[in-house]
Amino acid sequence: MRYLLLIIIVWIPFFGDELLTNGGFEEPITVGWSRLQYGANVIFDRSTGHHPDPDYEIYIYKGDGGGYAKLYQTVDIPSTNLNFRSQLRFITYATGGTAWAGGALILSYLNSSNVVLGETRICNKTTYCPWKNSSTIHLIIAPTGTWNLYEFNINDELENLPGVNPSQVKKMRVAIFDTIYDC
Repeated sequence: MRYLLLIIIVWIPFFGDELLTNGGFEEPITVGWSRLQYGANVIFDRSTGHHPDPDYEIYIYKGDGGGYAKLYQTVDIPSTNLNFRSQLRFITYATGGTAWAGGALILSYLNSSNVVLGETRICNKTTYCPWKNSSTIHLIIAPTGTWNLYEFNINDELENLPGVNPSQVKKMRVAIFDTIYDC
């Protein structure tokens, strides 16, 4: 059996003035970003060759074998009246039985103690992936294989999360995440 998940992020200029450190990946991913991975067959690749533009992108791949790959950073935010913008491309598939794959750009909304209050996941997932909408998780399903631009105001997005009190959101974590299961 073969499982593949690919996520490519072009840039994440947050809120006009970029609040993320190295959000455009112009410096090595060790600048501003933390990496987590579990399992084998994981690739983190920063280059200019993943998108037709000349800028840097990040490519994250999790192949055969269960586990995940995650690149993330947490930032203090001045308010939730912020604009988010990112361009994404997903290639997601899983073969065999109840195996599944899922990839997402995850915006986690945290309180001042770093407790996650809720999440927005711009994602692509295969059939058996258990991710679903709830009062604290909003899925924005992205198509497979094409580049898409996502732009929205965080205040507006929080309206999709009735279980999150916007006045408690003091930080955000941006994560590029992919995972596979049952191989």
